[in-house]
Amino acid sequence: MEHWLSTPAIVLAALAIIGAAVQAGKWIGNVNADRKSFRDFMKEIRDDIKAILQRLPAATITRSSPIRLTDLGREISKTIQAKKWAATVSEALANEAAGKSAYEIQALAKKHCENDLQMTPEETSLCQTAAFDYGVTLEQVKGVLGIEVRDILLTKAGLAAPD
Repeated sequence: MEHWLSTPAIVLAALAIIGAAVQAGKWIGNVNADRKSFRDFMKEIRDDIKAILQRLPAATITRSSPIRLTDLGREISKTIQAKKWAATVSEALANEAAGKSAYEIQALAKKHCENDLQMTPEETSLCQTAAFDYGVTLEQVKGVLGIEVRDILLTKAGLAAPD
Protein backbone atom coordinates (compact mmCIF):
# COMPACT_ATOMS: atom_id res chain seq x y z
CA MET A 1 0.00 0.00 0.00
CA GLU A 2 2.87 2.39 0.74
CA HIS A 3 4.11 1.77 -2.72
CA TRP A 4 0.89 3.20 -4.18
CA LEU A 5 1.07 6.38 -2.16
CA SER A 6 4.69 6.98 -3.06
CA THR A 7 3.94 7.07 -6.77
CA PRO A 8 3.53 10.74 -7.79
CA ALA A 9 1.04 9.95 -10.58
CA ILE A 10 -1.33 8.23 -8.17
CA VAL A 11 -1.02 11.02 -5.61
CA LEU A 12 -1.78 13.61 -8.32
CA ALA A 13 -4.71 11.55 -9.58
CA ALA A 14 -6.08 11.22 -6.05
CA LEU A 15 -5.73 14.95 -5.47
CA ALA A 16 -7.39 15.66 -8.81
CA ILE A 17 -10.32 13.39 -7.91
CA ILE A 18 -10.67 15.03 -4.49
CA GLY A 19 -10.46 18.49 -6.10
CA ALA A 20 -13.07 17.52 -8.71
CA ALA A 21 -15.36 16.18 -5.98
CA VAL A 22 -15.02 19.42 -4.02
CA GLN A 23 -15.70 21.49 -7.15
CA ALA A 24 -18.71 19.29 -8.02
CA GLY A 25 -20.03 19.79 -4.50
CA LYS A 26 -19.64 23.57 -4.80
CA TRP A 27 -21.31 23.52 -8.21
CA ILE A 28 -24.25 21.47 -6.88
CA GLY A 29 -24.57 23.89 -3.96
CA ASN A 30 -24.61 26.86 -6.33
CA VAL A 31 -27.20 25.20 -8.55
CA ASN A 32 -29.42 24.49 -5.57
CA ALA A 33 -29.03 28.08 -4.36
CA ASP A 34 -29.91 29.35 -7.85
CA ARG A 35 -32.94 27.07 -7.97
CA LYS A 36 -34.14 28.42 -4.62
CA SER A 37 -33.58 31.99 -5.80
CA PHE A 38 -35.43 31.24 -9.04
CA ARG A 39 -38.30 29.63 -7.10
CA ASP A 40 -38.54 32.73 -4.88
CA PHE A 41 -38.41 34.96 -7.97
CA MET A 42 -41.22 33.01 -9.66
CA LYS A 43 -43.37 33.19 -6.52
CA GLU A 44 -42.88 36.95 -6.45
CA ILE A 45 -43.83 37.22 -10.15
CA ARG A 46 -46.92 35.04 -9.58
CA ASP A 47 -47.98 37.22 -6.64
CA ASP A 48 -47.48 40.39 -8.72
CA ILE A 49 -49.58 39.00 -11.58
CA LYS A 50 -52.38 38.06 -9.16
CA ALA A 51 -52.31 41.57 -7.70
CA ILE A 52 -52.50 43.12 -11.17
CA LEU A 53 -55.37 40.87 -12.20
CA GLN A 54 -57.29 41.74 -9.04
CA ARG A 55 -57.02 45.43 -9.93
CA LEU A 56 -58.45 44.93 -13.41
CA PRO A 57 -62.19 45.51 -13.69
CA ALA A 58 -64.40 42.54 -14.45
CA ALA A 59 -65.22 42.02 -18.11
CA THR A 60 -68.72 43.00 -19.22
CA ILE A 61 -68.09 42.44 -22.93
CA THR A 62 -66.33 39.48 -24.56
CA ARG A 63 -63.48 40.12 -26.92
CA SER A 64 -64.48 37.28 -29.20
CA SER A 65 -65.86 38.04 -32.60
CA PRO A 66 -68.43 39.50 -32.74
CA ILE A 67 -68.28 41.09 -29.32
CA ARG A 68 -71.17 40.34 -27.01
CA LEU A 69 -72.12 40.66 -23.36
CA THR A 70 -70.62 38.38 -20.73
CA ASP A 71 -72.78 36.96 -17.94
CA LEU A 72 -71.86 40.01 -15.86
CA GLY A 73 -72.78 42.28 -18.78
CA ARG A 74 -76.17 40.60 -19.07
CA GLU A 75 -76.78 41.10 -15.33
CA ILE A 76 -75.90 44.77 -15.63
CA SER A 77 -78.15 45.04 -18.69
CA LYS A 78 -81.09 43.71 -16.67
CA THR A 79 -80.28 46.00 -13.74
CA ILE A 80 -80.25 49.17 -15.82
CA GLN A 81 -83.04 47.92 -18.11
CA ALA A 82 -80.71 48.42 -21.06
CA LYS A 83 -82.93 46.75 -23.67
CA LYS A 84 -85.77 49.19 -22.94
CA TRP A 85 -83.35 52.11 -22.80
CA ALA A 86 -81.61 50.93 -25.99
CA ALA A 87 -84.90 50.99 -27.89
CA THR A 88 -85.17 54.72 -27.20
CA VAL A 89 -81.51 55.43 -27.95
CA SER A 90 -81.59 53.41 -31.18
CA GLU A 91 -84.50 55.49 -32.46
CA ALA A 92 -82.30 58.58 -32.26
CA LEU A 93 -79.50 56.80 -34.16
CA ALA A 94 -81.63 55.00 -36.77
CA ASN A 95 -81.12 57.56 -39.55
CA GLU A 96 -77.39 57.81 -38.91
CA ALA A 97 -77.05 53.99 -38.93
CA ALA A 98 -78.95 53.54 -42.20
CA GLY A 99 -76.83 51.97 -44.94
CA LYS A 100 -73.84 51.29 -42.69
CA SER A 101 -72.04 47.99 -42.28
CA ALA A 102 -72.31 45.92 -39.09
CA TYR A 103 -68.92 47.19 -37.97
CA GLU A 104 -69.87 50.81 -38.58
CA ILE A 105 -73.13 50.35 -36.68
CA GLN A 106 -71.22 48.83 -33.77
CA ALA A 107 -68.75 51.74 -33.73
CA LEU A 108 -71.62 54.26 -33.92
CA ALA A 109 -73.50 52.67 -31.01
CA LYS A 110 -70.35 52.36 -28.91
CA LYS A 111 -69.25 55.94 -29.54
CA HIS A 112 -72.71 57.33 -28.88
CA CYS A 113 -73.21 55.46 -25.60
CA GLU A 114 -69.73 56.12 -24.26
CA ASN A 115 -69.29 59.74 -25.37
CA ASP A 116 -72.48 61.39 -26.59
CA LEU A 117 -75.21 59.84 -24.44
CA GLN A 118 -77.35 62.43 -22.69
CA MET A 119 -78.61 60.89 -19.45
CA THR A 120 -81.19 62.15 -17.02
CA PRO A 121 -80.14 62.40 -13.37
CA GLU A 122 -82.11 59.19 -12.70
CA GLU A 123 -80.32 57.33 -15.51
CA THR A 124 -76.96 58.63 -14.30
CA SER A 125 -77.74 57.46 -10.78
CA LEU A 126 -78.89 54.05 -12.05
CA CYS A 127 -75.66 53.57 -14.05
CA GLN A 128 -73.47 54.75 -11.20
CA THR A 129 -75.24 52.42 -8.77
CA ALA A 130 -74.80 49.49 -11.16
CA ALA A 131 -71.12 50.34 -11.60
CA PHE A 132 -70.65 50.41 -7.83
CA ASP A 133 -72.71 47.28 -7.12
CA TYR A 134 -70.96 45.19 -9.79
CA GLY A 135 -67.47 46.61 -9.24
CA VAL A 136 -67.05 47.95 -12.76
CA THR A 137 -66.49 51.38 -14.25
CA LEU A 138 -69.20 53.71 -15.49
CA GLU A 139 -67.69 53.35 -18.98
CA GLN A 140 -68.25 49.59 -18.81
CA VAL A 141 -71.91 50.12 -17.88
CA LYS A 142 -72.29 52.49 -20.84
CA GLY A 143 -70.55 49.85 -22.99
CA VAL A 144 -73.25 47.35 -22.03
CA LEU A 145 -75.87 49.82 -23.24
CA GLY A 146 -73.86 50.30 -26.43
CA ILE A 147 -74.02 46.57 -27.20
CA GLU A 148 -77.79 46.55 -26.64
CA VAL A 149 -78.18 49.58 -28.93
CA ARG A 150 -75.97 47.91 -31.56
CA ASP A 151 -78.10 44.75 -31.50
CA ILE A 152 -81.31 46.73 -32.08
CA LEU A 153 -79.73 48.77 -34.89
CA LEU A 154 -78.38 45.61 -36.54
CA THR A 155 -81.80 43.97 -36.39
CA LYS A 156 -83.42 47.09 -37.90
CA ALA A 157 -80.83 47.10 -40.67
CA GLY A 158 -81.60 43.45 -41.46
CA LEU A 159 -78.16 42.33 -40.30
CA ALA A 160 -77.63 39.42 -37.94
CA ALA A 161 -77.18 40.47 -34.32
CA PRO A 162 -75.01 38.18 -32.16
CA ASP A 163 -76.77 35.83 -29.78
